[in-house]
Amino acid sequence: MSESYQKKKERWLRAKKLLPENLRQRVALRNIMAVTKLLPEQQQALAEALDIGLKRIPTALRYLETYPAASAQDLLRASLGNTPRSAALRPGARGAGETRTNTSSPHHPSLPAPTHPESLAELISLLKDCYPDMNQHSAEALAESQALSDVLDVLVVYQQVFDSPHFNTDFVVVLFHKLLERTWERLNRRIAKNPAYQQALRLSSGQALRQAGVDTSVNQGLVDQ
Repeated sequence: MSESYQKKKERWLRAKKLLPENLRQRVALRNIMAVTKLLPEQQQALAEALDIGLKRIPTALRYLETYPAASAQDLLRASLGNTPRSAALRPGARGAGETRTNTSSPHHPSLPAPTHPESLAELISLLKDCYPDMNQHSAEALAESQALSDVLDVLVVYQQVFDSPHFNTDFVVVLFHKLLERTWERLNRRIAKNPAYQQALRLSSGQALRQAGVDTSVNQGLVDQ
């Protein structure tokens, strides 16, 4: 004998009480059982995705079945149909020898990539400038990946600063300029301590220069200056 809807509803309501507070009032009854079966970190990622605009919980649940380590941004992008094109860059993917860690990312103040197509296009352009041999699809997939989500956030905020009416005020321009100077100094100090960063910069710059027909042998010391 099949279970009546009333019995199902009672069971779902009992299960609903087991959900974390940040999900309890946000999940439709028909999805309750599937959400209760998620791991705690998956439930947290789902809650964060709802915070940043997720509307399609069933789509997010199906995505979690395939990519259990998906982050909140991954879930939102999946619900918008804007998932990375490359399987090698799927959520939770790691290079050889890398240790897998929790990929749930903190809630960033900016919105995900689909809301900022200009910043995403700029990030793709930066990738192509640094790595001219990278094909377009790989650049697009990498730009949309979790690995570069923080860099994309920086581009979004930079654009917001330049577009702000307050940026016409001289002291705001001066402060922002000083911030960029300090950031540049901090970055250079980190690069100076890590030969791998220095080599990576030489290789990425060298690719662009070689493509332009420039002899890179005379530019090897530029990164260290």
